[in-house]
Amino acid sequence: MRQPLNAATLQEAVIVLAELLLLLTCHWLPCQAADNNERDFTSDVCAEIAANSTCNCTYSSKYDSASIGCSSADGGTHIQISIYEKTDVEIFCTPAVDTYPTVSAELLARVPLLGGMRKSLFLGVHHCVRFTELLAHMQLTHVSILHVHGLGMLPLLTARHFGYNLSFLQTISDLELLAQPQQRTLDAAQQLDADLFTAFTSLWSLKLDLNFTHLPPGIFRPLGANLIDLMIYGGLLEFPRPALAPLASLNSLTMMRHQLTDRLRKDDFEGLGLLEILTLHSCSISKLPARIFEPLPALKRLRLTSNQVRELPTALFVAQKRLQVLDLSRNELESLPPGLFHPSTMLVSLTLSHNRLLQLSAHTLPTLHALVELNLDNNGLRAIAPGSLAQAQRLEILMLYNNQLNWTSAEACDVLAGLRSLNTLQLQNNSLHTLCAQLSAPNHTTSRLRLLDVRYNSIARLPAQLIRTLNDSTSLKDLYLSHNPWTCDCSADLLHGFVKHNRLRYRDMLEVRCDDPQMPPLVELTYRDFCLPDLGVSLTFVLAFTVLSALILLAVSTALCYYKYKLQLQIWLYAHRLCLCCISETELDRDRKYDAFISYAHQDEHFVEHELLPGLEHGTPSFKVCIHVRDWLAGAFISEQIIDSVEQSRRTIIVLSQHFIHSDWARMEFRMAHQCALNEGRTRIILVIYGDLENAELLDQELRAYLKMNTYLKWGEPWFWEKLRYAMPHSRVRWEGDDCGGRMRSDEIPLHAAMLRA
Repeated sequence: MRQPLNAATLQEAVIVLAELLLLLTCHWLPCQAADNNERDFTSDVCAEIAANSTCNCTYSSKYDSASIGCSSADGGTHIQISIYEKTDVEIFCTPAVDTYPTVSAELLARVPLLGGMRKSLFLGVHHCVRFTELLAHMQLTHVSILHVHGLGMLPLLTARHFGYNLSFLQTISDLELLAQPQQRTLDAAQQLDADLFTAFTSLWSLKLDLNFTHLPPGIFRPLGANLIDLMIYGGLLEFPRPALAPLASLNSLTMMRHQLTDRLRKDDFEGLGLLEILTLHSCSISKLPARIFEPLPALKRLRLTSNQVRELPTALFVAQKRLQVLDLSRNELESLPPGLFHPSTMLVSLTLSHNRLLQLSAHTLPTLHALVELNLDNNGLRAIAPGSLAQAQRLEILMLYNNQLNWTSAEACDVLAGLRSLNTLQLQNNSLHTLCAQLSAPNHTTSRLRLLDVRYNSIARLPAQLIRTLNDSTSLKDLYLSHNPWTCDCSADLLHGFVKHNRLRYRDMLEVRCDDPQMPPLVELTYRDFCLPDLGVSLTFVLAFTVLSALILLAVSTALCYYKYKLQLQIWLYAHRLCLCCISETELDRDRKYDAFISYAHQDEHFVEHELLPGLEHGTPSFKVCIHVRDWLAGAFISEQIIDSVEQSRRTIIVLSQHFIHSDWARMEFRMAHQCALNEGRTRIILVIYGDLENAELLDQELRAYLKMNTYLKWGEPWFWEKLRYAMPHSRVRWEGDDCGGRMRSDEIPLHAAMLRA
């Protein structure tokens, strides 16, 4: 008996019908018309969109990219469309509240058609629910790669969240469903509908990065014929064998961030006989059943990384005769059972780094004839049995860094014996005290060595034979010897010569140092720095002779420097208040022509010529003053006369007024005087403020800073002339005391002291 429709069901049916009618009436004819008018997305297309719609569009010709923005009339939802290199498209839906936005018919009508973009290679959709109607409207229905992001807030993900127009999904070959990183948490676990992938009949690559803890048994059944690459990121609590059973053609399987612990079963991989690549990364695996990989005879690459495996069963790889790459890094392995790798004779790369291995026995790797790369770094290896690598004659790369190896020279030679193809050997950060003397020798098995790294060990000496062969090697391209406690004595001459000879060939040679931390790098030393030859005289005599010679040389150099730079030395001593009995400001300035140079703007000429100049030249004491209207030569360059006037005057008086602030030449005179004072290390500027400064903010930064840091005079204030004459240079100096520590009494007072007392 047919059940009556309730109100909710009827309302949903009406909505679906309305959306389908909107799709047929608004988008069918444009899609048909566009088939014959495909074109590239260019700046002209972008301009048409901006002119003919309510959306904005910007175009970057440098990257062949565009950005289109559309908003609903009420501002509740915003759509951003980004186009990259004319082929790749990404669509971002942004709601006004923290929910998934559904594109309304009103907003859909605003979104422009993309025309020639119908043959886009890549399409990314972010936070858009029922996006297929949006893509159909935009005519993006011929896409092969589809990434849908922002699905983490949907508790149940179904095909209906893709939309109602699912026909074009049949052409998708590469699909990615992703929750945002901040949504990737097991606290908001999701469920996936069993019919989620019904429309994806051509899919061959699928990536799921969501918050699910369980996969429905039949979820991958529609993909069984074509799917060859599957990546599952989530929080599964057990291996999804029922869900994977239909995928008989699967070639690559990647599983990450699951909680499988000890729940793996021997028959979990039944039915996946064509699988060639398997990755189980960060799945908290603590136990692997024996023969669990037996149903995978075609397996070529196996990565069991970042788990918690402590031991491996001997029969783990019993069926892996085609295995080429095996990565067991970042586990808790403490040992390897004998015979573990016996069936895998085609293994090319083996990674066991970041485990807890303490030793490597001679029975661990006996059949790895095809091995090219072996990574054993970041373990606790203390010993490698002689002959462990004897049959790895194709081994090219050997990583042993960050262990606790402490070989003797003989042990090192035994371990490396037979490695005829080795070109990379990394031994840094161990406890090695020596190396094999035959390493890299032309007649040894490691004669093809291209990279050797022994940094951060305890090596004090290298065998002489090894140094000679390293120096003569034509294959060695990278050599690292630094951060070892090298012994620097007379027996280190070969090492010293090797380091200096190869400082340009190997950059690490610049960091090689002796055991003495006070000594510079070895490349900067001479042989006599660490090996003093026997001259038949006592060491005391040699040291005394050296010290006496140095003192004589210092005295001669000091005398020559004094006579050559006498004036500069006097200026420096005076500026630092040293030995003032030997030098005074009057002596420093005795060759200067004027007592002061007055710098002012020409608008203040009346004040200078009728007030300031007479008061200085006709007062008591009187001073010889330079002003440009009277003392400058007609026709000479102004800049040269400014420099000459400042240098020939003991003081520079700056008449700072509002006119001075606007005068370029006046400001140049201040900078010249200020720089001269800085060079001599003493104060030579007397600042006189004339009138009110209305626009003080226009002052140069240098002059503003000088005003803040130094005392100045203001015209019209009490005791102006007494303060000014006190700041001017004086003629005599009298001292109390006869030595250089005497005190200056009265007649000559430095300018900075005079200004402070004023």
